[in-house]
Amino acid sequence: MNDIIQIGLTASVEINYIKLLINSLILLADNPNNLEFIIGIDTGKGKGNVNLSDLMQHKIVKYDTKLPYSSMAHGLLMDYLLHNYFNKKFGMIIDSDVCFLRKGWDTDFISEITKNNLIYLGTENIHKDRKFPGPYCMFFQTKEMQNMNYSTMPVQSVYYEKKYDFGKEFESKLKENYKNKINGINFKITKNADIYELKNGDDMVFDTGSQFNIFFKNKKDKYKILPRKRPSDDDLIFLHKNGKGQEFYLNGKVYLTHQGRTRKSWNKDEKNILWLKQIKDWFSKDDLTILFKNIK
Repeated sequence: MNDIIQIGLTASVEINYIKLLINSLILLADNPNNLEFIIGIDTGKGKGNVNLSDLMQHKIVKYDTKLPYSSMAHGLLMDYLLHNYFNKKFGMIIDSDVCFLRKGWDTDFISEITKNNLIYLGTENIHKDRKFPGPYCMFFQTKEMQNMNYSTMPVQSVYYEKKYDFGKEFESKLKENYKNKINGINFKITKNADIYELKNGDDMVFDTGSQFNIFFKNKKDKYKILPRKRPSDDDLIFLHKNGKGQEFYLNGKVYLTHQGRTRKSWNKDEKNILWLKQIKDWFSKDDLTILFKNIK
């Protein structure tokens, strides 16, 4: 298999997350030389200094989103990468606080999309009340995503096109304290609520990836969602009962884990410590040496 997979990542100040993710993708790929990493950095005011000195062998893209609200900025940066730097058949966009767990993930993801004629393979939302996929890991056919002008932003592009009226509350709420808006914005849907399994007038939290239902409204046979489990669920494979994060499945096998919230200080915050402990228990000693080789 000679298909190149372009992988878009968005870097945060806590750079060890993205190092672990890249190491896990390379370690577990059947064809690691076919992975091409594109790392995006939001250079806007107040975004912090991101040290990429250990990752300069990869494509680095600097872009000022001019958006202080995290979900909007994150979505815009992912969109910028997708529509300006992806030019191979297969692409991925992944949150930095993800670690892959299964050998041959690249072969399996390509096979799943190809044999089922899919456009998109992605993770279930970790919030049960959000009826759209969580963009923690998206694997896709690049040309098809670009042709539909796909956007991971919470709502802005379709809101201003007036294709879907999600209520004028959104714009006013964006003007509130951005720094407290880390888990999406809640407002009333006044039209087309059915695409989110809601009724017009219901409240909904819009966050990164919430436009998925719009773009795939008439393409329900073109995507597959990787279901997730949390530590409180039964029959866990990777997670500990007292652990943190989620595990995601394809065809009954666990492929990746997501911590959630990369603002958590590396190896200091309790959530991160517990998530890392699960990873250390999952991999062999030799594999752990590779996974943590450039992590301080």
